[in-house]
This record gives sequence, structure tokens and C-alpha cells, in this order.
Amino acid sequence: TDSVLGFAPPEIPPTRHTMILLDASASMDTLERGETRFDRSAERAHELVDRLSTNPQHRVMVATVGRRITPLTLWTRDEEAAHDAIDDALAQGPLDLRLDVGAVNNAVRTILSGLEQAEAVLFTDGAFDHEGLDLSFRASVVGERMTNVSMEAFNVRPALDGSASYAIFAAVRNHTDAPIQATLLLYAQDGARAVEDFVSPDRIVSSHGMTLPPDSV
Repeated sequence: TDSVLGFAPPEIPPTRHTMILLDASASMDTLERGETRFDRSAERAHELVDRLSTNPQHRVMVATVGRRITPLTLWTRDEEAAHDAIDDALAQGPLDLRLDVGAVNNAVRTILSGLEQAEAVLFTDGAFDHEGLDLSFRASVVGERMTNVSMEAFNVRPALDGSASYAIFAAVRNHTDAPIQATLLLYAQDGARAVEDFVSPDRIVSSHGMTLPPDSV
């Protein structure tokens, strides 16, 4: 309302809420051009915090996601707290698990329910299947686009014949809607993460050609 001096106080910005979600699944540890996908997602998350902090009424929550959501902050207007949470997630790094997008999607919808102008942003490499899901978040994709084939299970057991050898069980999933010709290479290399770590023929233990049917293991 105008005062007797004709001065109108500035309008207060609307309260807004943004969840910043960091995909902490195993594929985010992929190394590309000297930087992991998780590193790149943290950089983008920091940039988003900087942009949102220009509105003093904007509250953010930082969380990592895998099989479930792990909040690293409450709803906060503290820009420094949000940056610290992202750095803490970066120090921990991705986990040896997959992203359960259905569980995460339901949790995000519940958390945002009833909040003013609320949204969630997931920084991810997109290595998950969301067919049939009405996503409650928008994805900011990091990493290079490639054929999406993943190792879904891996196990080593002593051979059943009682010898000193071992049997290796591997489940390989084709996430696309077309058949893919693939080769499963078993390497012996400690600490390997990037594509560059898997190009030494002298480290190949065995090689197995296969045809992966669409959307199957």
C-alpha cells in the first residue's frame, strides 16, 4: 500500500522451493576426459545454487539419490550450506548401486506436495528407464551420449566340479528398444573406471560375443 509520502515498498519475491538431486549411482563414476560424471553434476549443481540465491525467498534442499533419497540439507535459504552439502556429496562420490527411479520419483512427489512453486532437478547421466513414469523431476543430463548397455549382476563362484577353477556369472542389460551386438570382455585391472582403462589386450582374461535382445538381459 502507498504511504502518505507516495512510497510503495518493493514487492516481496514469491517463496519458491527447488530440490537439487545428485544421481549417486555407479555409472556416475564414469571418467570422461579426466572428469567423472559426478564431478560434472556437482559443478552444475553449484551453478544452480548461485542462480537461485539471487531470490532471498528461494529455499533449496540438496540430496543424493540411488535406491532412495538421502537429504543432505533441510529446506534452506543458506547458500553456503547448500554449497557445502554438494561438496560433501562430491567427497563421498557415487555408490555401487543403481538408481531406483520409481522409488525416487514417488519420494520427490511426496516431498514437493503442497509447497509453493516447487520443482526438483536431477543431475544425472540418464542411465535409467523411466518408461511409463510421470516424472516428478526434470533431468539435467551430464556425460556423453552412448549406447546404454549395463552390467546388472556379477558373481564369481568355485566351479561345481571341485577343481581349483571358478565360474563367472554376468548379467548384461540392453536398455534400448533395438537389438545390440556386444562383446563382454573380462579384464584383470585393479582400480579401472574409464574406457581408457579397458583397452590393453594383455589384460583380457576372456572375451564373449553376444546378441542382446531389445530391453532385456
